Amino acid sequence: MSSFQVDEIKGQETAQKYISFYLKNPNKIPPLLIFYGPESVGKWSLAERFVYRTLCLNNIGCGNCESCRLFLNNQHP
Repeated sequence: MSSFQVDEIKGQETAQKYISFYLKNPNKIPPLLIFYGPESVGKWSLAERFVYRTLCLNNIGCGNCESCRLFLNNQHP
């Protein structure tokens, strides 16, 4: 499912650099990430895409694996 990617979020280049780094290096993801800022700047969308990619069993946000399907249907545990 290529239409649900981190790079779709515009205006968040600094945050995207960090998120992209963590997606490439999942062993470096800190135990807590805080998405903070004014309303309507894309915090929720970026966090949602990050979690989607992180939970994907294929590590790409494929939309086809069981984890992706559960996430996309708001049923992931």
